[in-house]
Amino acid sequence: MTWIDFADPSWSNSITKNGAHFDHQTFLDASLLSFAPTFLQEERLPGAVVACTMAPSQVPEPTETALGGRCKVCKEPEEKGKRFLICGHSLCMYKYYHIRCLSPKQIASDQQLGEQCWYCPSCLCRGCFCDMDDNEIIMCDGCDEAYHLYCLSPPLTSVPKGHWYCQLCTEAKAREVEVKKYEKRMLQLHRKRDRAMVKSDKYVGMGLLLDALAKLEEEEAITKRKRDEEAAAAAMEKLRGDEEAATAAE
Repeated sequence: MTWIDFADPSWSNSITKNGAHFDHQTFLDASLLSFAPTFLQEERLPGAVVACTMAPSQVPEPTETALGGRCKVCKEPEEKGKRFLICGHSLCMYKYYHIRCLSPKQIASDQQLGEQCWYCPSCLCRGCFCDMDDNEIIMCDGCDEAYHLYCLSPPLTSVPKGHWYCQLCTEAKAREVEVKKYEKRMLQLHRKRDRAMVKSDKYVGMGLLLDALAKLEEEEAITKRKRDEEAAAAAMEKLRGDEEAATAAE
């Protein structure tokens, strides 16, 4: 059995050595959980203890942000004006959240009003907000939020194989797919139009070339006809001259 005493000075000092100091909150009322980027006044339960009764091999490994005392969302430490909410679940892998990094829905102050500690979205079912049946909880691979299998709509009877996404993330992914399909369709239409314009330009250019060739041939035919007419007139003139000369000689 592993015990974590949030009021133990040695545990607090170890966090300070990692570059951040935390005033550990183990009791939060609605005013403290409200979404506001202000410097919070906090209440504590002295010597509050969280117990883990699972075997060491079953205990989830803390994430890098939890080990480093950083916010799970923005990966930054706690600062004045950027206070932490600290998840009280003994098996939480994330622990630390800036209040300003969470939405009111994620903080869920009304649902957790009067509880001994605050549970983050990954440790408390977002459907019923009841701290029970941890073995029935699954986490969304998109947002890391937790849900009881029986709180889903429709409910599940077993943990799905592979990736699983909550309804909100599924809808978001569907919208993303539709947006990508729309963008692809628009790109194809633009490419088709561009090809048609190029083809049209080629036809226009060919038409102009053919018109120019026809006009040139027509001009050449007119010039040739004029030359032939002039040559014929000159031949007739010469023939008349020869006839007149022969008549005079007689």
